[in-house]
Amino acid sequence: MLELTFFDTTSTPKIISVSEHCYERLAEIGFSKKVDYKNNDLTIEGESYSINSVELTEENRKTLLALIEGERQEELEKIFRQIDENPTIKEIRENLFYVKELTEIYKALKAEGNIYFSYE
Repeated sequence: MLELTFFDTTSTPKIISVSEHCYERLAEIGFSKKVDYKNNDLTIEGESYSINSVELTEENRKTLLALIEGERQEELEKIFRQIDENPTIKEIRENLFYVKELTEIYKALKAEGNIYFSYE
């Protein structure tokens, strides 16, 4: 599992673990290139760190939310097309797990309390 980290107003990290498949797909759709990442100084548990992250401004948040929502919609449409092909339960579970990961990322991006996001 790989990690995506969100930081709230108190710099408390919220970590979302995602599969390697999800991480690779995010890279393929340009998740790390749609907004500008830079080193931001954050204090975590009393220690100062410089973390390569993006500030979740209104514009950045909208950009990333649209990217995730588009990917999630595409994946759902793919699942619906495959239903007619009698996929195995394993295949359905794998596809839905990816949709679940995208949904968790979407919820974290949407949460107004999260002000920084790191994707490394």
